[in-house]
Amino acid sequence: MAIDLPGLTPILQQQLKKWDIEDVHIVRPNSDGSLEVAAKKLHPTAIDKQEPVYIPVPVSLQVRLDDKNTVTDVGGITPSAEQIEAAEYQAKGLVDNGQLGGGNFKSVANPTHQIVTNEKGQKVIRRMHT
Repeated sequence: MAIDLPGLTPILQQQLKKWDIEDVHIVRPNSDGSLEVAAKKLHPTAIDKQEPVYIPVPVSLQVRLDDKNTVTDVGGITPSAEQIEAAEYQAKGLVDNGQLGGGNFKSVANPTHQIVTNEKGQKVIRRMHT
């Protein structure tokens, strides 16, 4: 279960963007002063030969902050090989099953996911909300 230590989640969300980390949730503070954080790391896939398309991959982070709540260290930022393989398999499955729209996949009739451009200009696979 995620917690929000008095307004800290939005601060972490903003600061971790530079590492392509999103969907940040504080799991718990650790006894060493760091925070255990569940998040998603944007990882490039090879589903589009013309440009990188990113898919969010779950990661478990250890985040250290200074006295002013500035991130000073992040551990666990790189997804495991298994996590990356699973994310790429999912992305390929979306393409193979005609469930991915947007980007160079615009001709898909009823996509469940679409490629959207984020504020950094990255093409990211997102689930469509119905």
